[in-house]
Amino acid sequence: PPTSAAAATASGCLPIVHPATLTAAAGFPWRLANLVYGIFDVAGTPSVDAFGARRLVETARDLQYFADCYCPDRAARRDPEVSPLLGDLAGMPPAIFTAGTEDALIDDTLLMHAAWTGAGNRGWLDVWPEGPHGVGHFGPHATTRLGLACRAKIHSRISLFLDELP
Repeated sequence: PPTSAAAATASGCLPIVHPATLTAAAGFPWRLANLVYGIFDVAGTPSVDAFGARRLVETARDLQYFADCYCPDRAARRDPEVSPLLGDLAGMPPAIFTAGTEDALIDDTLLMHAAWTGAGNRGWLDVWPEGPHGVGHFGPHATTRLGLACRAKIHSRISLFLDELP
């Protein structure tokens, strides 16, 4: 299978829900997932609600808009095919989880990492103090010392994983 899949922010759940739905009988199609500050519960987590109108990259209202665009039916957001945090995660590949403490989606990352590893999968979690949404990839901390350290850590984790492959 392909070696890895990566996704961030509003599309963060897609490498989990889309291929898992299409290939449930064949198993998960990737050997490593790099999940960077994703939305894993489209219905919303406490940190999204608590973030309010504060804008570092996005506000809680912006995230609600993204959720409305992705899944207008609010009841359907509780479906694991929409919100993978709510699904059976057994048999998933190893995954790298990354978020900053100033990210409205931090609970999505923390809860998904806990669910992922709780289902028996390997998972690495990196939480960046004072890192906003997009740390290391876009926005105000794409190329700051913090952003560069975040990106270097992700690259290091991917390299270490690849070194383990036969």
